[in-house]
Amino acid sequence: MPSVRERRSWGFVAGLCGLAVAGPFLGCGPGAEPEGNELVDGLLERVGPDVVLPTLAEVEPAFVALAQATGAWVADPGSADAREAAQAAWREAMAAWQVAEVHQLGPAATSLRPGGRDLRDAIYSWPTTSRCRVDQATADGPPADVAAVRAQLVDVRGLDALEVLLFSPPTENGCLPSVAPNASGAWDALGADGIAAARAAHAAVLAEDLVGQVRLLQTAWDPDGEDFGALLGRPGVGDSPYDGEADALDAVYAALFYLELVTKDQKLGEVLGLQPCEEGCSGAPETALSGSSHLWIGPNLEGFRRLFHGGEGRGLDDLLDDLGHGDLAVDLEAALDAADLAASALVAPIEESGMEPGDPGRAAYEAVKVLTDLLKGDLVTVLALAVPQEAAGDND
Repeated sequence: MPSVRERRSWGFVAGLCGLAVAGPFLGCGPGAEPEGNELVDGLLERVGPDVVLPTLAEVEPAFVALAQATGAWVADPGSADAREAAQAAWREAMAAWQVAEVHQLGPAATSLRPGGRDLRDAIYSWPTTSRCRVDQATADGPPADVAAVRAQLVDVRGLDALEVLLFSPPTENGCLPSVAPNASGAWDALGADGIAAARAAHAAVLAEDLVGQVRLLQTAWDPDGEDFGALLGRPGVGDSPYDGEADALDAVYAALFYLELVTKDQKLGEVLGLQPCEEGCSGAPETALSGSSHLWIGPNLEGFRRLFHGGEGRGLDDLLDDLGHGDLAVDLEAALDAADLAASALVAPIEESGMEPGDPGRAAYEAVKVLTDLLKGDLVTVLALAVPQEAAGDND
């Protein structure tokens, strides 16, 4: 008996076979085996070169600028101007990365997904963060080099750890009085100047690691490197981690689902109290130390837009048009535009927004929800997609 995945894959192909526009590209007919179809292949093979790599090409120089700014802070750790310049560079780097956040497929994705290598977590592990552990690492002496950084857990490295170093009040730390470095006296022993110097040195080596991490991710997708884009574009062939087109298309869809599970539920809903905070949920706002939680909704929507449209190439909107569901593509586009408009109205941290109708935070949540309801409703039905396992039981 065929598996659920095999039945769903055949159902997907059968749906395409029923359309005249798809017929010439498919092995359809009595006894025919499903073969690659150009409607889907043309989308999958362009995700790497048209979406992921152009976005990473924007991230890389932002990370380089952050490394330069933190390096300048090391040279003068007591300088407020140097620290503020590094903070500004961090915000630019975060804005660039928050677009790429939505592209968690292949090497950037969790290792629980096909082709996943957890490379995203080394760059930005939120909500897996620990302010106290970062401060403890600073008090113990910053990592000597990038190799030492890479031996550490993700909650003391990446953009989230850098936020702790750059935005914490100058002499304060995030640990309880009963634990190190407070209980041991190590923090007080550093003094104000020592804390500033240690944080600057720590920030510089973390920023240097970020440059290396984004380049690892670029190499993983680069056609002249590991060329993961080819594995996504040719599912079921050679070393591809995807059994077929349905699996590969599911991977693209799972990345888009970031907008539902993280942007809507965690960044907006849980913080505002509009979304139930289940077991393991802290309800804590993103990047609270820097007061910038409102700045990342727009970039997340931009990352979604690029992946949905296929960048400048072929995207899911084109596939919907070809399958006779151009009306759904129009609805998704309108919802995306409305969510962008609501995100642009967020001018203060999300945790400071009210929950009444018309308040900016609630308006952004509701606008994003319109988009994600289409994402997990009509789009799933039309393309026979599999909702990511982590969303099982999500009925909001």
